Amino acid sequence: MNREAFTADEAMAQQQRIAWSRVILESYAKNNVMLVQHHLRHNTIKEHTIIESSKEISLERVLYVTPNYIQSEGGLYDFKQLEEIKQLGKGEIALLLPKSLQNDASVYQAYFEDMVGKLLADGEKSISLYSNVYYISDEKRWFIYNHTPINYEQFLQAPLIVVLSPESFEETSYFWENALPDFVFFKDKEMLEQLLEKYNLRNTIGSLLSSRQQYNTLRKNVQLEILMTLSPTILGIFTSILLFNTMNLLYFETFKREIAIKRIAGMRFIELHGSYLGEQVGSALVGMGLAMFMTKSVIVSLGVVVALLINNWMLLNKQAKKAEKIQLSVLNGR
Repeated sequence: MNREAFTADEAMAQQQRIAWSRVILESYAKNNVMLVQHHLRHNTIKEHTIIESSKEISLERVLYVTPNYIQSEGGLYDFKQLEEIKQLGKGEIALLLPKSLQNDASVYQAYFEDMVGKLLADGEKSISLYSNVYYISDEKRWFIYNHTPINYEQFLQAPLIVVLSPESFEETSYFWENALPDFVFFKDKEMLEQLLEKYNLRNTIGSLLSSRQQYNTLRKNVQLEILMTLSPTILGIFTSILLFNTMNLLYFETFKREIAIKRIAGMRFIELHGSYLGEQVGSALVGMGLAMFMTKSVIVSLGVVVALLINNWMLLNKQAKKAEKIQLSVLNGR
């Protein structure tokens, strides 16, 4: 591509970024837009400023939001603090930290002022920012409006929340261009369409999707994946029960003579079948260990093993009583 074509394309892209910034700004002024940007697709990373302070930032815990998100979630109980956040102006951000990070507030404050300053700029310079720090409960779970297919999580507990006002952005910032597909939510579709027409942006997007519809689609996908994940497990459980039952039948068929002799000798149930039960318990414990290793769930593994042992005990009792009746019939000459 020649330089003139590249320059023309870049100029058009910059015009679109400016137009989208104005759409966001006008929508925000009428409370028609909300930003909730999570980073669940990212792994834990370390930044230089954090390494120097022996701290670790996990991007998965960071949220970028507009002030109206804080109001809708009710994360701040101090009305004065909420009003301060709603009035953020150019060059200002708010940082909401879990109370457990209060001792390291200055570290996080410096880190986010620098990082967000670069984020809000146009990619060639950094904006000097001032931040106020507020503290939120470590126990509250924040709904994050997630409909990305990479991670289905819908709540974050004890997140690090950076509150941004659209007024803080440079019009040429790449931020909205990157955030629009998944993290920007408009309330009034008709108002949005009017703004898109106003700034000649309607032909730059394919369709306007309902977040409710996206959420329902995601929920159905999750349900289908859970069902597909559980199907082999359920099949495995039924197969295990069938194998245990077959082993019981073979046990009574193979050792029926020895069992009958021991019963005539006056041996009780545990004395008759103790060694067999011990082998079954041992096999179940080995199976539980393997299940825990594969599923990483103690409760599920323990539940399956207990169900198998109860089934085995009941079947063993039933077979023992049946064998005893047959033996009594033989002894009575019936």
